Amino acid sequence: MNKKFALVACAMLAAGTSNAMSQVITGEAGVTLGRYSEPSFDYHQTFAELWGEVQVSLPSGFNVALTAWTGHEFTGDVSVAGLETDIFYANQSFALGIYAGLLGTTDIYRSTFAGVQGAAFIGMFDIGAWAGWEGNGVFDDNHAAGAWLAYWVNPNTDIGARFWWEGNDDYNRHAVGIFGEHRFAANPWSIWAGAEFGHLSATMSDYNFWEADVGVTYFFDPPGTSLRDHYHTMPF
Repeated sequence: MNKKFALVACAMLAAGTSNAMSQVITGEAGVTLGRYSEPSFDYHQTFAELWGEVQVSLPSGFNVALTAWTGHEFTGDVSVAGLETDIFYANQSFALGIYAGLLGTTDIYRSTFAGVQGAAFIGMFDIGAWAGWEGNGVFDDNHAAGAWLAYWVNPNTDIGARFWWEGNDDYNRHAVGIFGEHRFAANPWSIWAGAEFGHLSATMSDYNFWEADVGVTYFFDPPGTSLRDHYHTMPF
């Protein structure tokens, strides 16, 4: 996201201040620890990330969310930071909207991204998908898409699977993964884990990769809110 997208989010938040009593403000923050590997090259990365998100939900069903994150990859000693805005409509059955953001690293990589996303809440299942674009001003633009499916074992525990793809005329990269999360009853935090296996093919490269992550999330929402309630309010 460039500054324009951040200003759009701020403007929409300000526009609702005349009816502040009817707004619902929720949020979450967390920490992630992960491991990335390319076995063919005996290459591994360990990384950590901090992130936070705040969302304003209006009575009309429209929502504006702003997410910020920062992380560090220890093998290459590279740090990353990013910002994203999500604007979407949601009700008890589905959510649909747009997103845009930016990210940058200390080794001078910069990119902006944008796309569309949606989710449907069907009984004990949630299903979602997204499609987007990324440009960095140096290499060819990337296109990307993904989907996920979650099953609610109970209101505070979910398990699921995901798939994503990105690429351009020079390369294709895709992965499949699994995830699970549990929120502790009467407590505003959860633990979660995920793993994925993928493949990259390009003109000069062709190899497999995998990644595994664990994390903790703290929720800023009313007491008694379940994990499912939280993600139906903040699906993105």
